[in-house]
Amino acid sequence: MSKLYETFVTILAAISVVVILVDLGFNLTEKQRLIIYMFDFGVVVTLALDFYFRLRSSNYSPARFILKHWFEIPAMIPIFVFNVIGTSGILGVAFRSLRLIRLFRVIHLLSRIMVIFRESRLIYLAIFSSAVIITGAVGEYIVESPVKYAKITNFGDALWWAMATVTTVGYGDMYPVTIEGRIIGSIVMILGISILGISISTLGVSLIESRLEEKKQVMPTMVTQIKELVKSRIDEIEKLDTEDFNTLIATLKSLKSHSNVT
Repeated sequence: MSKLYETFVTILAAISVVVILVDLGFNLTEKQRLIIYMFDFGVVVTLALDFYFRLRSSNYSPARFILKHWFEIPAMIPIFVFNVIGTSGILGVAFRSLRLIRLFRVIHLLSRIMVIFRESRLIYLAIFSSAVIITGAVGEYIVESPVKYAKITNFGDALWWAMATVTTVGYGDMYPVTIEGRIIGSIVMILGISILGISISTLGVSLIESRLEEKKQVMPTMVTQIKELVKSRIDEIEKLDTEDFNTLIATLKSLKSHSNVT
């Protein structure tokens, strides 16, 4: 697939994530919700076609390709399905945790972004860190905000909690109260510690590589300067007449004998 095509699908997936957040965080009219559902369904069709074309052109077997990209399958569930389940009394209670499936759209988006920027370790690490923060925040917002006694009631609170958790600051002003929220919190904590360790090692490797690159650039310049210096000295010797040349030889012999005596 061309980079332009990958960028187009990634932008489309990013807009769909924003649409999901709007659907979760705002009280929309029926007409607005219908427009969002139609747009999201179009995104789902695009993602499904993209998945099919990549499956056809892949060197992997269908089973291995699906196993490698399994997280894209739940990302292709339209958001109106979750709202239909949520409005149903019995199903809404039984499938409350299924709201987290919407997180796979975020994971799908971030995986595409990381593929685009995989050549730069620092950018890749920054995207991975952002992925953990955003995914954790969206997950906490989905499971915590509907609860009456929740401490995380809006997406801003969830984002603040995720950033404090990933950076291992942990102010304690925001924290999950549901079982699902605590599970997400545990995962974010573990990933946060890993990110800090990887960040330190990545920065160290980048500094070492930059120093080595500077030395590689300096060495050819130094060799060239030495060659030019030697050549200029040889040219000066060639210009000497016989008497000056003999004087130079005698001086060198005197210096050698003097060094031997010393």
